[in-house]
Amino acid sequence: MSGRFILNSEVMNDLISSDTLKLIEKHQRGGLGKNYFFTPTIGLKLYNPKITWIDSFKKNISFSFNKYDNLNLYTMLKYINKSLVNIYKKQAHNPIDNVSPFYYEKGDYFYIKCFLPNTSGKYHITSLFNNIEEKFIIPRIGCSYSNIVLDIKNIWEKDNAGFNLELKETYISI
Repeated sequence: MSGRFILNSEVMNDLISSDTLKLIEKHQRGGLGKNYFFTPTIGLKLYNPKITWIDSFKKNISFSFNKYDNLNLYTMLKYINKSLVNIYKKQAHNPIDNVSPFYYEKGDYFYIKCFLPNTSGKYHITSLFNNIEEKFIIPRIGCSYSNIVLDIKNIWEKDNAGFNLELKETYISI
């Protein structure tokens, strides 16, 4: 996890007060939109996430959490999302007013969808089972990890705006 700030409310406040967190603007291919990448690298460490969805191309995965069992996490995510959107609105050129949050809610649950980085079928995700590194394999829906690390890569703009998150690390301890 070197070189990555794992966010919580205190770390977020420190990054804001020290004016450390910046955005780097890059145009999307074809010039139709923009990406605002966060620097330095920021991420979230989430405990006991349950896999609820994997797209058919195995490029994206979604994790769920019960709002009431994870109220502190839910509150922290709302705060971090709001803080990152405020940074975007201050630093971006002509920011879009409505930025979709990096989590979504439905009933008693909230969900976080992220990208599974891979090249030619090889996933670039560190996967540890009882502290032994193994090749990352796509899990089954309904399974849970002990914890995961997600990087908050950027905010993208096209017709609207939203976050891009990537799964970077998975841990299972038995």
